[in-house]
Amino acid sequence: MRRRTYLSTLASGTALTLAGCLGSDDTDDSDDPDDSDGNETDADGENTDGQNNESDGDVDDGPQQLDEPLDVLVENDYDEAYTVEVVITDDSGATVFEDEVDLENDASQRFEDVVSEPGTYTVEATKAGDISRSSNWEVDADSQDVYVHIAENGEYTVEERDVDA
Repeated sequence: MRRRTYLSTLASGTALTLAGCLGSDDTDDSDDPDDSDGNETDADGENTDGQNNESDGDVDDGPQQLDEPLDVLVENDYDEAYTVEVVITDDSGATVFEDEVDLENDASQRFEDVVSEPGTYTVEATKAGDISRSSNWEVDADSQDVYVHIAENGEYTVEERDVDA
């Protein structure tokens, strides 16, 4: 009789032990090979779904777009009138803007919306048909307009600066 009691107790204990292992587990287990973000990982947390989901923090969304197109302001502070030709080319050498203006003394002319895309440009201003100045213009979201200035002494410059005033 003791033998039957012993065997039934042993069978009951085994059944209870196995019942606990066969039930479903709805809790979040950190060793679960399937992350909540849909990426499969192994026991060491390494990605096993064949996709590289790592990021080095540098997200390249391409070139930054300009908030608004940039302008060129030509100003003559010299006491004589001048004709100034402005030519802007992109880094491939293609002309993106070209115009000419006759400026009396103490006058200015704004060419609006001459560049609307980020990139590298060359701005060349030619005064009186023979004297030329040029400047490289790296255009991005932080760039300013181009200012062509003929000073009171006749010297002139081409530079990037805020000309919204």
